Amino acid sequence: PIMMIHDDLTFSIPKDKFDEALEEIVYQELSFSAPWLNVPLSVEAERGPNLYDMEVFGSWSSKEIQ
Repeated sequence: PIMMIHDDLTFSIPKDKFDEALEEIVYQELSFSAPWLNVPLSVEAERGPNLYDMEVFGSWSSKEIQ
């Protein structure tokens, strides 16, 4: 990530690597496991030219990969 603000990770990904990078990022975020973790994790992906003009284009849950 190029920036992390609270529960947000911001990535800058070249267009030709976007699908591959998104798949890996979502997998890494949702496959985290710890004995004290007892709630599902979720990832919401947004894209846009700036932080104000972002559009949600996908959301995933750790319940989906179990």
